[in-house]
Amino acid sequence: MKKILIVENEKTDIDILTKNIKSFFNYLNIDNFKIDFASNGYEAFGMHYHYNYDLIILDTKIPKCDGIKFLTLLRNDEIVHQALVSMIIDSEESGFINLYKQKGANSFLFKPYDESKIHMILGNTFNLIVKESDTMNSFENDSFEFDFEDDFIDDVDNHKLSKANDSHLKLPAKEFLAQLNDIDLILKDVEKLDPFLENIILNLSTDNFSQNIDNIIASLKKYSSFLDSLSTFKEISSSLTSISEELEKINLKRIDDKRKSYITNFTKSILEDLQNWKDFVFIQKTAHDVFYINASILSNSIQLKNLINKE
Repeated sequence: MKKILIVENEKTDIDILTKNIKSFFNYLNIDNFKIDFASNGYEAFGMHYHYNYDLIILDTKIPKCDGIKFLTLLRNDEIVHQALVSMIIDSEESGFINLYKQKGANSFLFKPYDESKIHMILGNTFNLIVKESDTMNSFENDSFEFDFEDDFIDDVDNHKLSKANDSHLKLPAKEFLAQLNDIDLILKDVEKLDPFLENIILNLSTDNFSQNIDNIIASLKKYSSFLDSLSTFKEISSSLTSISEELEKINLKRIDDKRKSYITNFTKSILEDLQNWKDFVFIQKTAHDVFYINASILSNSIQLKNLINKE
């Protein structure tokens, strides 16, 4: 059974995607396929946990848990099946493809939809041939690659990321918390971390980044101080301190709109990672590895610093 999950809350888009997916399988006389739907990221994650979809077509702007947050949850979960993910983006979001790939997206679909692109993604997912022609004779794996105008991680930084990924043993949240002597005090500190962070994340945009920068810096410093108090997270604490210092000296008037949009979205991604990590480790206690945040924060931090300091 070929299983596809469409995560979208716009009926028109759902209908178009469904029609194109059905036409693909009908053309190949395949009837053992399943198309399901979810209207938000939390619903989608629960469905995927139970049904193990092969392909998730994911809108970036779904409510409650948006596309980036869902992708972060999926790629950081070592138990759930790692489906291929195709992100639905508007044309004005094309500058964020680098960010989406860093978060684990495999391909992307622009609105309005191109039927041939949908068929290509389906063909690649299920290793199927659609047309006998010179241009679409078969589906090569590289159709899932992205074309980048900018690359913000060099070989030295990639080495740092690999080292961060491999430098710790996996430790489940419940086991980690059981090792802490002053857990009640720590949980009280957790409650004070980000009372306004959800609102910042929800509303942060390129246009209002400068108005929110002081609150962003304050949040980063709070998390840095908290992580520093937990000796096992000093490397991440140091990264957050470094980022807050970079943001304090940034001159947004000298940065063009494109680079500003990258800075905004990498900053937003860091804040979302911190908020999700706090919830999964200290509130829900469901994280399979409390150190899963290391590589994600370090990756986004490196890219953000390079963007800020780019000439």
